[in-house]
Amino acid sequence: MSVFDASGDVSAETELVTQLVGDAGILLTGGHLDGDSMVAWFETAHRNGVTRMLIHHPDYIIKASDQAIDKMLGLGAFVEHELSMYDPRVTAPDWPIEQLVAWIRKIGPERTVIDSDLGQVGNPLPVDAYLLVVQQLLDHGIPEGDIRQMICKNTAFLLGLEETNK
Repeated sequence: MSVFDASGDVSAETELVTQLVGDAGILLTGGHLDGDSMVAWFETAHRNGVTRMLIHHPDYIIKASDQAIDKMLGLGAFVEHELSMYDPRVTAPDWPIEQLVAWIRKIGPERTVIDSDLGQVGNPLPVDAYLLVVQQLLDHGIPEGDIRQMICKNTAFLLGLEETNK
């Protein structure tokens, strides 16, 4: 499915979905759309009043460019990273913790979300991955308050449980 119609414009369905999400005040994610499609999706959503948007793992599967990420951040989007990508007990993609640290420093904890994407048979339990990866973040100088921001406050905001992520 594409956010664009046959002429290359944003489709009527994209307009409608983003209007409904905006009216409901709920979270809109980019899923696994490519970077350019996600920018169009979020621009349309922003224009239609959506205030809670999430970019899933921009360097994995969607491979969004820095320019696309910057544009979406400017629209108010948050960037999500999954513990499963940084836990060495999970086979793919098995990235070093320094990659996550670099993302946090680049974007800031106020726009970063860390979740697990774990719990499947054969993978670590989410709580075990949180313990491992959070300790690694602390060991790499990420402050405890920033970790709480990325795991708790930002998530609560995106889910509509808090009015602000401050």
